[in-house]
Parts: sequence; C-alpha cells; structure tokens
Amino acid sequence: LKELEVRQYLLEVIQENEPAYELYLDSGFEVTRSLLCHQLSSRNELVTKKVVLSTAQIIELAEPQWDLFERFWTCPPSWQNSIDSLRAKLDDFILLGVSDEGRIVGYGFIHRRSGDIPQFAISENHRRRGLGSRLMRELVARSNAEPIKVLNIDERDPATHEFLTAQGFTGLVEQFEMLKPLAP
Repeated sequence: LKELEVRQYLLEVIQENEPAYELYLDSGFEVTRSLLCHQLSSRNELVTKKVVLSTAQIIELAEPQWDLFERFWTCPPSWQNSIDSLRAKLDDFILLGVSDEGRIVGYGFIHRRSGDIPQFAISENHRRRGLGSRLMRELVARSNAEPIKVLNIDERDPATHEFLTAQGFTGLVEQFEMLKPLAP
C-alpha cells in the first residue's frame, strides 16, 4: 500500500460482528460513522400512496450530473455508493432523473441485475411532494431483482430512513464505517 501511496484504509463492518470489529479497533481503525441498510423483500411490499399532482416527470438520464446530484445530498454516500464506485461500473446501472419544468430536481440509480439502489435524492426544495415516492416506484420497476436493497445510508440522515420505512423497506443490518490512516 505504501508503494502505491495509499493514504488511508476504509472499510465497513457489520456491527454485530464483534470479533471483526474488535480486530479492526486493535489494528488502529476508528469508527467514522454508522450506516444503516434497508431491504424491500418484494416489490409488492412497496407502499403506493396517493401522490401529489405535479408537473414533474421521471426520465431516463444518459449521463450523471455529479455536481448537481451532490447538492441534493443530506449526507455523502459510503465508499461503495460513492461517485468513483459508480463511475467504475456505470453501465450496470439505470439512472433516472426527476425533471420539473425542465430542471433536474432529483435522481436515482438502480443496479440492473441486483436491484441495489446506491444513490437517490430529491432536492431539498422539492421534498415532501410525492416525487421521491414516484422515483422509488420507477426505480423498483426497472429491475427484476428481489429483494431491492438500499445499503449504507448514514444514520445521521433520519429523513431518508423515515422515507424508506414509509415506502415499505425494513431494516437489514447496521454497519460501522471504519478508517485507518496510513503513514506516508
């Protein structure tokens, strides 16, 4: 790692895996945050609520608009859901956008085969209008996978956890993100 000039080692460990957690602590890793994972066991469990009428449309996007998407985040994604991780396998994902009056006000990715949703967000000014529910329904409809998973959402983002629960997702596991700085 030193030869490659790697400056840090970042990992995730399931919180219930105490032997691994203790090993990482003893090896100099520190907990940087807690991450929660959610699962929709069956697409039939997705809660369909009456959606507020809006002129917004769900559209397929050809290219991510990373700078714009980052402005929608409440908390940054975990490493496995990061921009760099998605860029590495972008062809494996479907990218949908929420367009309102010609502007993108939300987006979401879903893995074509696994059904994992690594990123989704609605701009703060457009939340609580049913757009997130519409986006989630469209994302789920684009994958044949079951279960659908949303992994590693920062626990400091209660609005996202409440949204997922309201959509029918249940808790799967809890993880710690751990970091170990490496000496140059």
